[in-house]
Amino acid sequence: MTTIHPPAESIQLSISFGSFSICPNSTYAVDGSGGLYTSDKRLRRCGWAVVQVSWDTHDMPRIIAARAGNLPKAVLSISKAEVFAVLYLL
Repeated sequence: MTTIHPPAESIQLSISFGSFSICPNSTYAVDGSGGLYTSDKRLRRCGWAVVQVSWDTHDMPRIIAARAGNLPKAVLSISKAEVFAVLYLL
């Protein structure tokens, strides 16, 4: 029996934590990574992430929410991954 694996571009991965909210003392960060020069060319993808961090009265960070995933299809541009993250946040 032969196992047929789906192509990497058809696999959608994502993580989720918390709920984004408007908070006056929050910092939002976005990132994109991956691309054409990933070491294993079978898994070449780009991913994105968005994080909301709040600071308490003792200047200690607290993660409010985070989302991350891979770009749809076989998009291999880090800049597109970063734009995707910004659009997700909006």
